[in-house]
Amino acid sequence: DPYPPDLFEAKVQAIFDLGNTLERFVVRELEAMGADIVQRERDYHDRERELTGHADAKIRMHHWPRALPVEIKGLNPYTAEQIETVADIRESRQPWVRKYYAQLQLYIHFDDAPAGVFALLNKTSGQIRFIDCPRDPVEIGRLLERAERVRDAVKAQTPPDRSASDECHKCAFRHVCLPDLAY
Repeated sequence: DPYPPDLFEAKVQAIFDLGNTLERFVVRELEAMGADIVQRERDYHDRERELTGHADAKIRMHHWPRALPVEIKGLNPYTAEQIETVADIRESRQPWVRKYYAQLQLYIHFDDAPAGVFALLNKTSGQIRFIDCPRDPVEIGRLLERAERVRDAVKAQTPPDRSASDECHKCAFRHVCLPDLAY
């Protein structure tokens, strides 16, 4: 690897720092739009499944019957312009965007909410797009079953079967799995 490990960590930390700054910006914009920020940075922990999550916020608009979990994402303009519906997130060709759907579904589950909201910030234009995300019991069930399989595999110290995906070239564990990759 031509880059020293601390350089990679610095790049990743810079991305996280930018994300935190953008999240604060979006929260201020939500407040300016009249949203009550009921909670910031909520941690969830399902001890049985050894599953954790960290929701960005819970908000309540005055006409809503209850507060809902919100997932805030800062997106590059190309990705931001491709997303108009929750189906665009769930079925995106970009694997990291598809993960957003699973992430919010777990927060909806943990919060026992009927829905959640995506607040998607276009990092170039500053435009924020809001997308409602209804509770998806089938997806939640699939995610909880997956968490149980992972928990059980970790306890048994049994790695999962190798599988190749379009994420292999970015995976931090590719040195363990050794997927057949062509660079």
